[in-house]
Amino acid sequence: MPRMVCPRETTSAYTSLFLLLGLFTPQIFAKTARCCQSLRYTLRMDKYDSGRELIARVVIMRHDCLLVNQGQSKLTAETYFALPGGHVDPGESCPQAAQRELEEELEAQIEVGDLLFVGEQIYAGRKKTDGKRHEVTLLFAATLTQAPREENGKLFSPEPSKNFQWLPLSQLPDANLLPRSIKQYLLKEIAARYAFHDDTE
Repeated sequence: MPRMVCPRETTSAYTSLFLLLGLFTPQIFAKTARCCQSLRYTLRMDKYDSGRELIARVVIMRHDCLLVNQGQSKLTAETYFALPGGHVDPGESCPQAAQRELEEELEAQIEVGDLLFVGEQIYAGRKKTDGKRHEVTLLFAATLTQAPREENGKLFSPEPSKNFQWLPLSQLPDANLLPRSIKQYLLKEIAARYAFHDDTE
């Protein structure tokens, strides 16, 4: 997968992350600046815990299609798409969390690349009695090193509630991809690079 950010943009993404988490002490700022030069800095939940939910997700492309999971909100019954990934567990780095989630949900192996985007979102709780959820999502580039298998023309998942599929980029503008901040990023940074062309003529 081609690189989609330059070092300056990646540094800006890490800066945004630390501002969101309220972690910008002078010592951490210096460490962040050094680590951003290598583009490989990863946050670990056992070291920084601000009470927000930390989510790691990945962008995986194949044939002008984006790997997504289709789900349905239990609260609103709304159908939506989400990129692969999930919550970062204590003691786990964000790339490790993304790799674990792909293995658990798709039995796939990935190589995690650069940080692309940092988004913040506040949702209603999963149940009407729940309070609001505050999430910080880190979006990484990734490539498949072991592709998910297919059964009966569909991507197989050992978790019955999952419905992974390849979403054509031509359908991205109309797709209910969440969080919306990630959809906006994808439309701006990725869809323009993978412009849809009709080759049927």
